Order: sequence, then C-alpha cells, then structure tokens
Amino acid sequence: MLTTIAQYRVAPEAYLAKGALAAQGIDAVLADEQVVGINWLYSDAIGGVKLAVETESVEHAVDVLRSQVVGRDVQEQTSPQIRFHQAIGVLIVLTLAAWVLPLLVVALPALALSRRRGLASN
Repeated sequence: MLTTIAQYRVAPEAYLAKGALAAQGIDAVLADEQVVGINWLYSDAIGGVKLAVETESVEHAVDVLRSQVVGRDVQEQTSPQIRFHQAIGVLIVLTLAAWVLPLLVVALPALALSRRRGLASN
C-alpha cells in the first residue's frame, strides 16, 4: 500500500524529491504530475503533485527528504494549507458555474434571436 509523504505545487520539485529517494534505494510514485504539468493552475485545486512510497519505507523516506530538502514540509497527510486551497478552488468553480451557465442559457439564444430579427427586416 502506498502512503503520500509529500505534496508539491509543481512537478519539477516532485521529480527532484523522487530522485533523492531513488538515490537511497527507495521506490516512489508521483500522482497527478500530468495534470499539474498540463495546467499548473489546477495544482492547488487537486492538492499538487503527490509523492507516495510503500508504507514500510515511510519513515526512511521522510528522513531522507528532510535531510535532502531544506525547508520542505514533509508529512504523511494533506496539509491544512493545501486543503484550504482545494476548498477555495471548488468554491470558485461552483460560483462560476452558478453565474456563467445561466448567463449562457439566457444570453446566447437572445443574441441569436436579435441577430436573426435584424437580418429579416432588411
């Protein structure tokens, strides 16, 4: 079973951490690096790029990352800051959907009808 030990906003940071673990003989897996690589704005909404290792090697992996990466918050669970950013991302998407969808449903047909009437009167 895999356990997430760290989360990164951008994929290159995650690849560096994975490389540091590989140098110590620890197999690691990155999750969501393609999504963040395609559109980095989604990083906060999905919790960033997650670095996961086997449950048996969690302690050793965390020690390696703490010694290799200065100032990085290495943890076994999602940080409150990333959870907060995920919640904000969801609220933004829901707010946009609540305003933009009705606007499109009403405005586009009205615009099409007004153009059609303008052409018919000529």
